[in-house]
Amino acid sequence: MTAREIAADIARELRESPERWVARTGIPGWASAINKAGEGVPPESTDACAWTLYGHVIRRNPFALRDDPRHWGWGEIGPKFSFAEWEEKCGRDVETVIAFCDRIASAPAGGGAAAICQ
Repeated sequence: MTAREIAADIARELRESPERWVARTGIPGWASAINKAGEGVPPESTDACAWTLYGHVIRRNPFALRDDPRHWGWGEIGPKFSFAEWEEKCGRDVETVIAFCDRIASAPAGGGAAAICQ
């Protein structure tokens, strides 16, 4: 899946089930997903029931961001884009994450994508 396809899939999933997103600040430690008890778990865990945006991306492609994201497609968002920094900004909620994913999914290839991360 391309970055745009993954973003569209995340937006669709969160529209249908907004409870499947969790704020990064709502997870203990450095996990990017939680289980039903609210404990942090790896995003690939079968016990996970809600994910940060980063966790949602990793669920769909475990190698998406672990190497150089520019080679995978997320680099079009910005050369130093950080999911953690974006998610930890004040006021992030599931509606903002959906809108962000919609902007990624509809961004033209190679142009204007840096504005997406705002």
